[in-house]
Amino acid sequence: MGLVIACMRNFRKLDQLCRDGVWRTAITPPPNVSGKRLGIFGMGAIGEKLATRASSFRMPIGYHNRNPKAGSPYHGIAGAGRRGLSGQRGPRRASGG
Repeated sequence: MGLVIACMRNFRKLDQLCRDGVWRTAITPPPNVSGKRLGIFGMGAIGEKLATRASSFRMPIGYHNRNPKAGSPYHGIAGAGRRGLSGQRGPRRASGG
């Protein structure tokens, strides 16, 4: 969850501005993660823990899994396939032979 917040708020840029001596009042406030939608690929043990933590930030959760998770309180996205949640085509699989 820390990486999600760091990416969303662009911690790297904020760190550099701080090191350059820019005052806090001169920095545009970065966006919050609260209320943003989170998409998770694979709802295994790690995906479920991430979803639990993200729900504390009132983030709507969508996930894609090979099989729908029975009893999951989160919204499963069916048919994402190789195009994924982003709609872009994923990498090709090597053909066995």
